[in-house]
Amino acid sequence: MSLNKIGWGIEAFDELSGGLPQNRMSVVGTPNIKLGRLILGHFLFQGIQNNERVMMLSHDSPITLLDNWKLAGLDLDLSYKNNQIYFLNYNPNIKLQIGLLDDYEAFIEEMKRLCDGELPNRCAIQSIDTLVNLSNIFLTGDSVNKLAAASRSALAYHTTTLGQFVKYEDQTHHDLAIAFDKSVSGYFEIDKNSEHRLNFSTKKVPWFNYCEDPTTVEIDKNHKFILTRKSLNAA
Repeated sequence: MSLNKIGWGIEAFDELSGGLPQNRMSVVGTPNIKLGRLILGHFLFQGIQNNERVMMLSHDSPITLLDNWKLAGLDLDLSYKNNQIYFLNYNPNIKLQIGLLDDYEAFIEEMKRLCDGELPNRCAIQSIDTLVNLSNIFLTGDSVNKLAAASRSALAYHTTTLGQFVKYEDQTHHDLAIAFDKSVSGYFEIDKNSEHRLNFSTKKVPWFNYCEDPTTVEIDKNHKFILTRKSLNAA
C-alpha cells in the first residue's frame, strides 16, 4: 500500500522527489548546517500555513532559529507566540539528560509533553546524527533502525518527521548515510555545486515516479529554491 505524501515546503524539491512520505521519517544530508536549517524552516513554515502543529528539535536556541528564518523570508514569530510551533532545544548529551539510551519512544513522550499532550503534525530534527550511536557501523545501523521504528510507532503515527545531518567526508558519516538509506522511508542528499547552486538527489522514496538523477537547484537572492530545468520523472 502506497503512503500519502506531503510537501517539503520547497516546490523544486517536491517536483523532483514527489514529496515526503506522510507520517513517516525522512532524512536529508546537506553540505552544511546553514542550508539544513533553511530547508527545515521551509518544511515547518508550510505546516504552519496548513494550520498544523509543528516542532523543531535543535541545538540552536529558538531565538537564533527564528531570527535566521526571518532573514530568509520565513517569519514564524507569531506562530511561536501562538503555540503553533514548539522547540526542543538539546545538545549532543541529550541521552544523559532524558535517559534516552536508544529508547526513542521515551524521547517521543518528551515531545508530547512539551506540546501540551499532543504530538505535532510535523517534526524537524536538526543534526539528527547527534541522536544516533556512531560508535561503529553495527551500532549505527541498530540505532537508526530503532529511531525509524519509533517514528512509525503508534505513539508518533500522525507525525511526519524530517531529519537533517551534515554529510561530513568521513567513514562514520558514510556509514550513517547507508543506515538511513536502509531504514527510513525517504532519504535525500544535497551537494553544493557553487555558491548559489545545489545538486539535489532522491536516494529513496516509497513510490516510483520521481527524478533519479542529481538535479541542479539554484537559491535566488530571496532564499527561494529554483529548479533550473523541468523534471521529466517527478510526480
